[in-house]
Amino acid sequence: MHLRTCEQRQGAFMDRCKMLLLALAAIVGLGLATGCDQKVKDDAKEEKAEAKAAEDDKKEDGAKEQAKTDGPPLEATGPVAVVDGTEITAERFNEAVERRTKAMGGRMPPPMANMMKKRTVDRLIDEHLIDQKLEGAKVEVEPKEVDEEFNKFKERFPNEKAFESFLTRNGITADKMKENLQKDLKLRKLLEDKYGIEVTEKDAKDYYEKNEARFEQPEQVKARHILIKTEKGADQAALDKAKKRAEDLAKEAKKSGTDFAKLAEEKSEGPSASRGGDLGFFTRRRMVPEFSEAAFNMKPGEISDPVKTQFGYHVIKVEEKKEAGKVPYDEAKEKIMMQLERQKFRKAMKQFLAELKKDVKIERKEDNIKVNVSADAAQGGPGMMGGGKMQQMQLQKALQKKLQQQQQQKQQGGDSKGSDPTKLKLQEPNLGK
Repeated sequence: MHLRTCEQRQGAFMDRCKMLLLALAAIVGLGLATGCDQKVKDDAKEEKAEAKAAEDDKKEDGAKEQAKTDGPPLEATGPVAVVDGTEITAERFNEAVERRTKAMGGRMPPPMANMMKKRTVDRLIDEHLIDQKLEGAKVEVEPKEVDEEFNKFKERFPNEKAFESFLTRNGITADKMKENLQKDLKLRKLLEDKYGIEVTEKDAKDYYEKNEARFEQPEQVKARHILIKTEKGADQAALDKAKKRAEDLAKEAKKSGTDFAKLAEEKSEGPSASRGGDLGFFTRRRMVPEFSEAAFNMKPGEISDPVKTQFGYHVIKVEEKKEAGKVPYDEAKEKIMMQLERQKFRKAMKQFLAELKKDVKIERKEDNIKVNVSADAAQGGPGMMGGGKMQQMQLQKALQKKLQQQQQQKQQGGDSKGSDPTKLKLQEPNLGK
């Protein structure tokens, strides 16, 4: 195996670190620099619980009524914690809850209220301790470093409008994002110096050889599509009209010299339109059966007649196919190294926070936080699945399937509102495209 020079390895390592930082830095809300990967997991749990609550709302009107509040779902009326004599103010708590609630679509499902109350206080305490440490640490981050990372993050959006929409939806400004990026870059440098979190190619190769079964992949297809949406419950006339439009587009797409990507960008009604209908590589299970059946029975370069799914009519162009088999090490290497670096980062972060809290007096004041949903709903009342830890475990298990379905919908034509492209970048390349 050809080994890279020390400088090349360090450069590649920092590139991967920056990619991770960019992805995490956009997850606005609480303690951007604290527990980065855990924050991604926490956000995913909250999103899954929200999806389940929405499902329960449809089943029981009572649960829906309990979800409504006259004010914010959580509201601090006094300091929520005191850390070595310094108060974590009600204002900071309320701002954090407001941002998170806005990112969740303007409401917080009842089962999330008490869970989020504790989590928010935990994050603010961690953030306070890290801020203090960074202020005293001799870690320098140049403004141009922050600008470079900020610009790289913006490039992940198809246009300026999409980026501005993301900022608005998450209740954050561009300046605040830069501030958070600067903090995260400082934290990364501090942890690198203190704990050493670099992963070598030997580490990656060892992992690959010991976990070869994990790199077996099923057959995959790379495709683009043009979607003509149909509304649920649409009458026959509307369906016929949508089908006719799709048929006309299929004929146009099949004409010699037609640029399918450009046609999709102009005519598709799906969220992938801005990318020329690009769905990337996907397996059979990633798509609804009708879509997969058509795509996997086509040859590269072939364009389908309209294919009907729950989302509408699709005109599909297959661009490439991958046979089932093991992913070669060279293709898997970068992803392995990033995964191992995340693991080292989590371990270092856990140790770092434990050291920060070792000799610190922390007084939690959660009695100063008002929960503006019924106690019965917050603990798992009518329409929910029970109380306490058992309820949370059941919710997490049941909602994993729901989240996967939502990801499929975003790919094939579902509502892309609220999707976070930075989170999707941490997953397999074809997700959310």
